[in-house]
Amino acid sequence: MADVQLLPAELTSLSGSYISCVLCCLVKAQKRLSYWSDLDKVDNIDRIRPMEQSLTETLHRIRIHKENDTKLHMMNI
Repeated sequence: MADVQLLPAELTSLSGSYISCVLCCLVKAQKRLSYWSDLDKVDNIDRIRPMEQSLTETLHRIRIHKENDTKLHMMNI
């Protein structure tokens, strides 16, 4: 995921649905990060399952990103 910086003037032109989508993505990322914030609190399987799911989702995204980069590189050759 690339870092994106927006100027305040650009924020006014964004649609409400786009902002909602970005907010949803941020909430999901925050939730995934919260699983890892204090590993000492991980004391049961119910906490480990979301962590496992988070890792699985992250690895899937990395694979997709890698495939897209490879395709882009091949197109530029």
